[in-house]
Amino acid sequence: MAKKVKNDPGLEAADLTSRRTLIGGIIAAVVTVAGGVTVAIINKGCNAAPSPTQMFTGRVFNKNNPSEKVRNAQVSMEGEGVPPLATTDSEGIFSFPLGDPNKEIRLRIEVSGYEPYDLRVVPARNHGTQPIPLTPKTDTKADLSGTVLDEHDQPIPGAKVTLEDFPGMPAVTTSTDGVFNLREIPRKYGEGVRVRVVAEGYRPNPYTEDVVLGKAPPRVKLRKGK
Repeated sequence: MAKKVKNDPGLEAADLTSRRTLIGGIIAAVVTVAGGVTVAIINKGCNAAPSPTQMFTGRVFNKNNPSEKVRNAQVSMEGEGVPPLATTDSEGIFSFPLGDPNKEIRLRIEVSGYEPYDLRVVPARNHGTQPIPLTPKTDTKADLSGTVLDEHDQPIPGAKVTLEDFPGMPAVTTSTDGVFNLREIPRKYGEGVRVRVVAEGYRPNPYTEDVVLGKAPPRVKLRKGK
């Protein structure tokens, strides 16, 4: 009959403690490694270089003289009462960051002395600096002066002068020297207009003449008669 071996309680307790210590060490190591990986991922995310912000850049200049840069032009999103995004510098340059370069933007460029300029562009399709030519206001309005005389080359004062092209434009009256001045005609120099003159007691009544803005001032000749 086999002899029954009696276990030593002290040894069993020491073995149990040893096993617990080993398991605890393994768990601690796993936790440490997992924590290190998490921290590394977080650090990588924090230290990642931010994606570069795309800028939209434009250059504003005089359409009639491209070498003349337009400074202090206000650039804003199209719409009423919208604050400006940027202002052109001494070289006529402006720039501002974009949210989505693939989305169309609508800009309005305004500055004293020039007509407003509206721009619609998709920045992603635009390469380099966007050229923006502004039209001087003097190019879109003109003045016209002339003289109204009788058959003896004497001035006719008080004659009413209008432009048939613009019936809503107020009439002007000739001075004592027979001179008239029409201001801010909504046409460019080089374009034609039809002048209409009415003078009481003179013929033809009315008198009309086609003139070219910017050319020789018209000399209207009327004769007395009903």
